[in-house]
Amino acid sequence: MKKLKGQCADHDSEMVRLTVSLRPNSYSTLIAIAKRKRVSAAWVIREAADEYLTQNAPLLQKEKINEEPRYKAETARHTET
Repeated sequence: MKKLKGQCADHDSEMVRLTVSLRPNSYSTLIAIAKRKRVSAAWVIREAADEYLTQNAPLLQKEKINEEPRYKAETARHTET
C-alpha cells in the first residue's frame, strides 16, 4: 500500500494510491461526470467510495464481530490455485 504525502483539496489526511480497472462504459460515464462537475476522475471516485462506505459502514462493523467474514472462503479459493 503506497501512501502519498500531501493534501487533496477535500481531504486533510494522507492518501493511499489504488489502481482499479473499469469497464469501458463505466469509464466513459465517470469521465463525463468529472467533466460536468469540473473535477478530476479521481475526485469522483473518492466521493463515490466515501458515500458507499458511509452507507455500508454498519454492515462492515457487523462483519467484524463475526469470527469469519463472508468473503473468507472465496479468498481462500483464489489463493489455493
